[in-house]
Amino acid sequence: MGVKSAEGAAKRLEVGRIQPKWTASHIRFPHVWVEACVPYGNYRGSRNDDSGFHWIPLDPSFKEMTYTDGTTVADIPNFSFDYSQYLAKRTTVMAHEALQDQMEAALGSPLVNGGGYRGAILQRNIDVLPSTLPYDVERFKDWGTGRSETAVLPDSHRYYAQITVQNRSNTLLAPPLIRPMPELASSRLTLSFVQTNASNTAAGNVSAWQSGTAMEVPCASGPTYGQTLVQPVFKRDGVDITPAGNRTSVGFCTNDNKLTLRLSLNNSEINKVQYAGIGAHNYHALQIFAFQTSDDLIEQRSAKLLDAVESNANPNARIDDTLGEFLHIAGLKYMDYITEAGKAIGRLYGETGDSGNHIGLTSTAMKVAYVFDLPFAVSRKGLLVDVPGGRTRSRNIVSGAINYNGYLLTGYADSAYESYIWQEQAHVDAVSTVRGLQFANDTGLPVVILSSSADVDTQLNIGCPASPIDLNYSSKLKTYLVPERKSIKVITINVL
Repeated sequence: MGVKSAEGAAKRLEVGRIQPKWTASHIRFPHVWVEACVPYGNYRGSRNDDSGFHWIPLDPSFKEMTYTDGTTVADIPNFSFDYSQYLAKRTTVMAHEALQDQMEAALGSPLVNGGGYRGAILQRNIDVLPSTLPYDVERFKDWGTGRSETAVLPDSHRYYAQITVQNRSNTLLAPPLIRPMPELASSRLTLSFVQTNASNTAAGNVSAWQSGTAMEVPCASGPTYGQTLVQPVFKRDGVDITPAGNRTSVGFCTNDNKLTLRLSLNNSEINKVQYAGIGAHNYHALQIFAFQTSDDLIEQRSAKLLDAVESNANPNARIDDTLGEFLHIAGLKYMDYITEAGKAIGRLYGETGDSGNHIGLTSTAMKVAYVFDLPFAVSRKGLLVDVPGGRTRSRNIVSGAINYNGYLLTGYADSAYESYIWQEQAHVDAVSTVRGLQFANDTGLPVVILSSSADVDTQLNIGCPASPIDLNYSSKLKTYLVPERKSIKVITINVL
């Protein structure tokens, strides 16, 4: 199980919502496997004898692993990650790469096999899977139907996503969308808004703007689009799947609508995020991570995107297939990148590096001309990846405990990728906390570190007469800092 003790295995299972029973030498836990019914002759009998069939268990546990025990942070005396060095200037080096670089500098030699405790699959030279399982089965549990076998998973064993859109007054804009997670994991899910009062000549024409050449969102150009009413639409791979029922319209230029993404199993909440700043003029690709990202999947989705562009002279005519897919690919990549970064950091801190089911979105109000190597003109307005539902389940491989230093650095990695993803995907720079601090230190901008309520008064009551934004927000921060400064957290704010 990729750990060094039964306690480590038990903790790894527990944070994955699998309840184990264990002693120092044994561990028991619920497990599901799939069996395939194949002709006996095609399995291990004579091909001339196809009169019978055999149920063959297909279980990842058949894979044999070999493990290497490499260097971790704890093996280097007095080592701690140097955040000042990492934040000193803008860099394309990610946090987990910087950790490895600093460890190698402290050791004076490269980390063998990348460091940490890691496993590799050993190839088995067999032509068929064994007919018996590689573990003892204590007993069989039923699926709530009285049987221990089922051809279809009951709903109580399925992960479901529920997505709700509301206005600022918490009024539903459409009935909640409820879908099984596997359906969403294999497709693109977008949220956009369509006009409901196009016949009003005093209102702006959203469809015309979307398919036109104007790159700027027209909300600041006058009162016209302020009268434009829109309603939310959910699309799965371009097909409208908005539930039937009552709808409520909002203004096209509103930016305070609310979105809730919730993942549950048998009505038990797995993860949930709530947004309060959804702009009705933006396009959103919604992400509920099921560990589905792979090179093959990215290649397939990219091919769909290129095909949509090549088959349309105006890519904005099929905006969900172009802009929606573009955002979806960025979201898939981001989820995969932060998962892999968490795994790398976890290993180097002597942990599993496991992640959970992240939830977030990518959004923009940008306009599109072309994609990728075709001249894909991207306006730099509003590219955003926002994943407040990032989850880590990393635990120590011996004790099952959490290492705060590894957890903290994983957060820095997540932030760094918020800007990196747009450098890779759209070839433009973007802002994130880590990127902002690196930029400030690189260019000499002052950075204020808050560690007490007094610092809030003395350093954040900043006069800025040239700005329409009121920066006197010390009272709000005091409310937050009072409990936080009793912990080990430090809040850093970049003063522009």
